[in-house]
Amino acid sequence: MKRILAVLISLSLIFCLAGCKGTDKKKSEHSIDVEYYAKLGQIPEYEYKLGSDAEAMRTAFDAEDQKNAENEDDGHLHSVYSLMEMDDYSFLSYKNANYYYKNDNDSVFAVVGLDTAYGFSVGTVILEVKEALSKFEPKETDGKYDKIFFMPISDTYTSLEYEFGKNTVIFVFEENLLCATMICESAYFAE
Repeated sequence: MKRILAVLISLSLIFCLAGCKGTDKKKSEHSIDVEYYAKLGQIPEYEYKLGSDAEAMRTAFDAEDQKNAENEDDGHLHSVYSLMEMDDYSFLSYKNANYYYKNDNDSVFAVVGLDTAYGFSVGTVILEVKEALSKFEPKETDGKYDKIFFMPISDTYTSLEYEFGKNTVIFVFEENLLCATMICESAYFAE
C-alpha cells in the first residue's frame, strides 16, 4: 500500500512539474495571420477591403440607413456612415473604419482601422506588435508619412510598416500606443 501511494505521489509531482514547464517565458498570444489577410487586402475585423467598390458600399449603407429609419420611433434618419470629400480622394467612415478611394475611381485603395485590427486593440504597446510580427522585418519610413492623411500626426508618433506582396500594413502609434492601423496598396506611396 505504501508503494502504491509513493508511486501516485511521484506521478502527481511529475505531472505538476510538467504543467509548470514554460511558464517563465511569456509566449505571444497573437493568433491572426497578418500576412495572409494583408495579401488579401483586408483587415479581418472590418467588412470591406481594398478594391471594394465605394459606390456599392454607399448604396449598401443608404439601404441600412433606410432600414434603421423605418425601425426608429422618432422617424429620423440616423446614418450609419459619413462621407468626406476632399480634392483628390474621398472616404467613407463606417463602423470604426475609414475607406479611402480616389475621386476619379470608386475602388478602395486604403482602409484605416480605428479600433481593433489584425487582433491588436487600440492602446496595444508597440513592443507587443513587434514581438507578434517578429518574423517580418518592418520597413524604414523614408519620410513617406506626409501621405498618412487619415489623422493629424504629432511629433511623438511612431509607426511600423510591413509590406506583404502588393499591399502595405502600417501600425501607427502615439507615445508607443497603437492608435490606428492602415492597409493600402503599396503603389499609393510610389506616386
